[in-house]
Amino acid sequence: MSRLRLKQIQELLLNNPQNGDYLAYNNVTGKWENQNAPLDGTSGSSGSSGSSGTSGSSGSSGIDGTSGSSGSSGTSGSSGSSGTSGSSGSSGIDGTSGSSGSSGIDGTSGSSGSSGIDGTSGSSGSSGTSGSSGSSGIDGTSGSSG
Repeated sequence: MSRLRLKQIQELLLNNPQNGDYLAYNNVTGKWENQNAPLDGTSGSSGSSGSSGTSGSSGSSGIDGTSGSSGSSGTSGSSGSSGTSGSSGSSGIDGTSGSSGSSGIDGTSGSSGSSGIDGTSGSSGSSGTSGSSGSSGIDGTSGSSG
């Protein structure tokens, strides 16, 4: 079995390696680079944050929660416009005549009117026809003799 040497891996960038160095990945160059071993003493400053990993798969859905309380009623909407008038219905049949009412009482007599003015005199009539001759009178008594 053959051994693999670090120099054979092309993704490594080794500059003046020293005993105790560490390899650290550089995401800008895409290569592993040697770093000096940390010295004992105070801690160094924090390094920059690494890039975010890929998102994991979604978990299963949780159980449904209880229903919330009903909200308050909204305000009333505005009234709609009036519809068109419908057609006229057919006329109904005539009803029966009612009974005659009783006669009312006689009213009071009115006052007499005033007399009219006299009319104009008529024209004279025509003369009548002559009458027939009368019958002869009876004979008178004879006179005494002289």
